[in-house]
Amino acid sequence: MSAHAPIVIVGTGIAAVQAAAALRKSGYAEELILIGAEKHLPYNRPPLSKEVLQKRLPPSRILLRPEIFYSSNRIELRTGAPASRIDRRAQRVELTDGTQIDYAKLLLATGSTPSALPALPIGSADVYYLRSLDDALALRERLTAGCRLGIVGGGVIGLEVAATAIKAGCQVFVIEAAARVMGRAACPELSHFIAQRHRTAGVELRCGVALQRVARCASGWQLTLSSGETLQADAVLVGIGVKPCTTLARDSGLAISEHGILADEWGRTDDPNIHAAGEVAHHVNVFRGRRERQENWLHAAAHGELVGRALTGTVSGYHDPCGYWTDQYDLSIQSAGLPRAEQNVVRGDPATAKFIIYHLDQGVVVGATAVNALSDFRLAKELIKRRRRIAPERLADPEADLASAAQAQ
Repeated sequence: MSAHAPIVIVGTGIAAVQAAAALRKSGYAEELILIGAEKHLPYNRPPLSKEVLQKRLPPSRILLRPEIFYSSNRIELRTGAPASRIDRRAQRVELTDGTQIDYAKLLLATGSTPSALPALPIGSADVYYLRSLDDALALRERLTAGCRLGIVGGGVIGLEVAATAIKAGCQVFVIEAAARVMGRAACPELSHFIAQRHRTAGVELRCGVALQRVARCASGWQLTLSSGETLQADAVLVGIGVKPCTTLARDSGLAISEHGILADEWGRTDDPNIHAAGEVAHHVNVFRGRRERQENWLHAAAHGELVGRALTGTVSGYHDPCGYWTDQYDLSIQSAGLPRAEQNVVRGDPATAKFIIYHLDQGVVVGATAVNALSDFRLAKELIKRRRRIAPERLADPEADLASAAQAQ
């Protein structure tokens, strides 16, 4: 390692860019390098399944930061050549093009990669996995009126694409092995509401059935379900979740689990010179009192900023209730804290498509999910952060004052 080695960040997603920005904001003035596998400037991923597919936003409008941000903050971007190896003893990163870069500190913000189905491999004709800008641009060319789109996986990504495809005039069916859609991210009440909205729009939902067999046919794919039903699709989107990109860490001998790179509440790994941030980190969340891995933009942004500041200074440990949002049709859905709990209390009328669901554990508000209810959601986040214990009947009463509970000391 050279005497004046830089801080090197592997990854160019939101966690990586937030970390770099935080380093500069906190006064770090030395050399700073971001390494990315894609050739594009760092960009936002949430619009890929919505605005980009709908052709409402060109790729230039989804950048995380304008190009001048990197030059003005002396952040060197090295894109198009992924990191392939870490030499921990020499404190050096090697890229696929043979370039070697010494580091004083290394931050791994490598994110996640889609989980693949062996029967529908990545790269197969008329099979799509949505993780990158190139994926989105390829899929949107396929979403033309009359296209029969089969979606394997009824999670957030699958349902966002379903809503977009229906708007484009496609025929859409969703295959979900679990008993309900968005089972990991939503309580039963929200799952039921979302499923009804999709069915009303024309999406065919098949829950509680698995994809048993696939066969290539002249018009695309023939999908046979565990129920015995056979469906024909011109194109198939696979959205069955993601897995952390831990190959670099594993090959270098860093401690990992099936959930990601093991990191403490500051993002530190078992190597004092290497940190991990964002979706790849199996990190300690002080607020939740446990180790976990979050797969959403809000966490990646907050965790990246925290770990960036922790690289060169003393900061409080990661303490964020986390959450996610999803836009489907005319629904703006926002969630914070734990989306599944012992008890769910609905405040408002789902028939109006404007309501909030409070999630309680032992009477304490541990999470909330709002549908088209931004002001209620802001208040709910305060209740979550303050760990308020509120009677369910009070939460359910739309006339009851909850602001006083949030403000009480």
